[in-house]
Amino acid sequence: ASLSVGRAHTCTSLGFFTKKIAQAGFLGLGFTNASPIVAPPGGKSRIIGTNPIAFSVPDGNGGVAMQFDQSTTTVALGKITMAKAAGKSIPEGWALDKDGKPTTNPEDAIQGTLVSSGGYKGWGFGLMAEILVAGMTGGRISKNVAPLKAKEGEPHNLGQFYIVIDPASGALFYNRLEELTAIISAEEGTRMPGQYTIPQTEVDVPDDLWGLAINLSKAKPFE
Repeated sequence: ASLSVGRAHTCTSLGFFTKKIAQAGFLGLGFTNASPIVAPPGGKSRIIGTNPIAFSVPDGNGGVAMQFDQSTTTVALGKITMAKAAGKSIPEGWALDKDGKPTTNPEDAIQGTLVSSGGYKGWGFGLMAEILVAGMTGGRISKNVAPLKAKEGEPHNLGQFYIVIDPASGALFYNRLEELTAIISAEEGTRMPGQYTIPQTEVDVPDDLWGLAINLSKAKPFE
């Protein structure tokens, strides 16, 4: 089965929804698009967004055996804006400047484009998400979406597309899942994605960024 969600804004965490699908006993595969920030390999014009993909697998007992939720770019845009706020450079390979050249300057990256994860491979996954989301929901293609934090203008009209699969349709699904999990977990230090996670209770904030936050907290409104 599939589910199309149209006239949406950013869903914030695509994996939150695929996890709910897995907890209900089904495999959940989700896609969404975003405002344009990624150029095709060899190009420099923004065509698609970071276009996340999420996948969650049930464990047969109401839990989740595996889950991942990731953008189809090397990093999310937030990593670059954080680096800019902290006055730090970014690693090469994260982004291109407006001329399509690799950059380590976060400001140039924000004015340019992000790099697809794995180059043309990540571009293919991002484009797959774009086609499924825009095509199946009737929402806007990323190229026509305003920045997600725009304070005025028309609704973003993003889309979300979910594929829901009943594992019972595969006669040996849980047997093979258990076998695969055992093989992966047998090696020390390895695990299935999303397993044995530890809730994060604190975040390291660079001194420069913390100082900026303090100064902003003291500023008068509309000053």
